[in-house]
Amino acid sequence: MNANNFLIDAALDLGVIQKEDAQGKFISYGIDMNSLKIINTNTGNEVAIDDRIFSRAKYMSKLHEIRLIRNDLISQTDWVFLEDSGVSAENKLKWKDYRIKLRDCTDSLVEGKEEEFTFPKNPFIKYY
Repeated sequence: MNANNFLIDAALDLGVIQKEDAQGKFISYGIDMNSLKIINTNTGNEVAIDDRIFSRAKYMSKLHEIRLIRNDLISQTDWVFLEDSGVSAENKLKWKDYRIKLRDCTDSLVEGKEEEFTFPKNPFIKYY
């Protein structure tokens, strides 16, 4: 997704713009970055992109980025649960706990505090 999509999605999420018109048809939007407006491409109606929309777009962009990384980190641990992986039952429990923490880590992302987010620590990596 590009920045324009996040701005439109943020405005939709906040209820600033609508997804469908009165007849139930999807509305198409564009972005004018010079005037900082979201434009309904059907009607030409414009909505100013304010700080609320920018903040929500930043949050949604970071959430998207985190999910991509998180999904990759989870997939890197799939091998542990293969029958012939050689991983002990005790270590499988540690891996399982780590995967659960990864799965749930997006719950800790707070809008306006995206830079404070950290991923759960892999239990088999020594951090210094």
